[in-house]
Amino acid sequence: MAPKGGILIFQFFRLFQEFNSYVQKKGGAMLIGSKEFLQEWRTIKKEQTPRAALEFLLASLAMPEDLSGQLEENQALVAKFSPDLAPHDRFWAELTKQVRLAMKGRDFQEKTSLNRQLHQLRYVISSQQAQYVRQYYRKHGMSDQDALIAYLRANHLRPSLWDHARLHNKRQINAGDFHFPDQQESYNIKVLLQFRTEFIIDSQGNFLNEVDAEKVTANGIINGASFNYGNNNKSHLRLDVYPVSPHDPAFRNQATKGYRSPNRTGRIRLGRFWQERQTADFEKSFYNKKGGYAKEGQALISLVKQRKKVFKRALRDRK
Repeated sequence: MAPKGGILIFQFFRLFQEFNSYVQKKGGAMLIGSKEFLQEWRTIKKEQTPRAALEFLLASLAMPEDLSGQLEENQALVAKFSPDLAPHDRFWAELTKQVRLAMKGRDFQEKTSLNRQLHQLRYVISSQQAQYVRQYYRKHGMSDQDALIAYLRANHLRPSLWDHARLHNKRQINAGDFHFPDQQESYNIKVLLQFRTEFIIDSQGNFLNEVDAEKVTANGIINGASFNYGNNNKSHLRLDVYPVSPHDPAFRNQATKGYRSPNRTGRIRLGRFWQERQTADFEKSFYNKKGGYAKEGQALISLVKQRKKVFKRALRDRK
């Protein structure tokens, strides 16, 4: 007959194994977007709180509190998503709804670990969605832009290009001179899907992401895409714009020092149009044909619009 102490140790060891197995199942062992993950996610979403569902997602990803921006970490995080989780999957709508339910008023601007992780998750999601397009639709010799067009066509998706990507065309201003990130001329465009998914594409046809899983570039870190939790302009400001200041990772804050988006001076309101154009701010305007962001007599907005026309034409072309 085994001593009672031995039985207790055996039972404790078995319980520990069961607990460890449970933790692995609930955590990083399940790929985000997999059938097993979605079953657990939807159970928590139904039976518990939106915050509990978000905590489960972050734990499953083993999301760091502050992204490093290093390629190895970027790749490791993207690898924790199911390879079948497409940018148009309904899971993303479920996620954004849980964020909107959990974060009311100025909740998301509070400096907490959860808020910081949840904000930075937006960059990881954009990287994962770009990688999905690359993996399944980028054939030999194709650019990221070519692959995105192939993805949109294959899935009968209609993107929006109404946004002129003003905030994704930052340049470094130094002693009156305007410099592109990576010292490479680029007029970046934004392609939106269902408001929440965005792809930022540079003039060379590359995706730009803060935590890209293929290559790290200054243009990507400074001007890259970020998944949106908001579903209209008001919630977009509250959940996607205002949290940037308190929650952006240190590596991006460092990289963006000295970089500024063009302003909107002289855009509309004809009564103030000429008055605004006499101010010093107009030198840094999106609409100035001779300002720091302009090229050969064309304002930055015109250069971006030209690139968007090329994208739309390629999307319509069935060759």
